[in-house]
Amino acid sequence: SIIWSANARPMPKLDFGTAGFVEVPYTGGLFEMKGSMAHGWFEGDRYVKGVMLHQKYAALRSSWDFPLQLYHSFYHFAQWGGQHPAHGELPSDLSDFVKLFFVRSGGDDAPLDWQQNKFGNHIGSRNYGIDYHFTGFTLGGYHQDIFEDGSGMRRRNFPDGLWGMSFRNHNSNALVTGFLYEYVQTTDQSGPVHDMELELGGDDNYFNHNVYYSGWTHHHMVIGTPLITSPIYTRHIDQFGSMRIWNNRIKAHHVGIKGKIAPDLTYRVRFTYSKNKGLHASTITVPQVFKIEQPLGQWSWRTDLQYLIMPNLTSVLNVGVDRGEMYGDNVGVRVGLRYQLPGRISAKQVVN
Repeated sequence: SIIWSANARPMPKLDFGTAGFVEVPYTGGLFEMKGSMAHGWFEGDRYVKGVMLHQKYAALRSSWDFPLQLYHSFYHFAQWGGQHPAHGELPSDLSDFVKLFFVRSGGDDAPLDWQQNKFGNHIGSRNYGIDYHFTGFTLGGYHQDIFEDGSGMRRRNFPDGLWGMSFRNHNSNALVTGFLYEYVQTTDQSGPVHDMELELGGDDNYFNHNVYYSGWTHHHMVIGTPLITSPIYTRHIDQFGSMRIWNNRIKAHHVGIKGKIAPDLTYRVRFTYSKNKGLHASTITVPQVFKIEQPLGQWSWRTDLQYLIMPNLTSVLNVGVDRGEMYGDNVGVRVGLRYQLPGRISAKQVVN
């Protein structure tokens, strides 16, 4: 997901939802749905201490007896509560949760910006997908948008988001079992200027926020797409004593391919090329060191090999490389052994 990835470490949460997809009542098995709602806690080492997470999503897909399958999902995340150095204890009672849940404006006890706009820091995405199941393989296409305010909800930031297509081979022993291409863009942001009086929106400044200065991060790592630069890599402390995101305008192409070279040897190779443009910076002062006058290009790729030595024992080789102007030139190598205990029960089996 463009707004929730494995880039940051897991967050402690209480999560309530369906155990995967379930049949939609009264549809005769034509549609399935799933969804959940969660409450979580951000780490303490932030500008605002004690920040909480609100998360909910709902997904719907077709399950008819036809090769064409459609799906749609809606994701809503929000930051709320906590102790702010300037505003003090931010509102966090049940009535405030209702405002957060339904994305309403804050009351008199909320910061002025929340009274004029919406209570808390909201991030969302709408996902659309289509799969066609041919004999022997499946082709798919999908799009995820991104929004943090009304202009994004009204798609004034088009074409920002993630666009992808995939190929899945039904033969798990083929040389190519899967192929993926994705294009990610976050450069529009509803325009470069933020003007509420003219209702222009603009400068959506993805993953940054003017109350929660640490932004959409967990332990200084971006929670969404890792192509937006995490503060841990810049390590710049601003005038508020916080590490912000200084590069959230990117265009990137990503290609992945996987398969089997031999019966016991599998591979996965991924390539990414990104152009990094920094910030629009109409509502935030950017330090000179982070002002990007010309887009900075960056290549990144990774190769993973796994060899089954014997049942339950696998050797692993991972090689990652960066080359470019944004993050410089880096090489990382990992070699390991993975052993799976005999008779281990999977989470899927437990659910079923």
